[in-house]
Amino acid sequence: MKKLFSIEQQKTAVKLKEEKLKSIRQVMRIAHHHVSNLANNLSLVEVEIECDGAVSTETLKALDAAIKETAETMKLPGDIENPYNDEMFEI
Repeated sequence: MKKLFSIEQQKTAVKLKEEKLKSIRQVMRIAHHHVSNLANNLSLVEVEIECDGAVSTETLKALDAAIKETAETMKLPGDIENPYNDEMFEI
């Protein structure tokens, strides 16, 4: 048997799904930013090796910082206790 929902319940459900989608998009944008930054640092390492045969200390420090920042940022979504909890989203 199919449940029937009131218009208000349906509107609330739609708003909730929209808020969840916004959150997912934001997480994806942040992840994309950090992964792109890490890729750029790796490209710099490649260029320095090709041109100089070595990698500068500054580049290694920048790469290390990018790795640490990316690792910390990528852990954040995993720290959410229950991503399916509707109460975590504002409507």
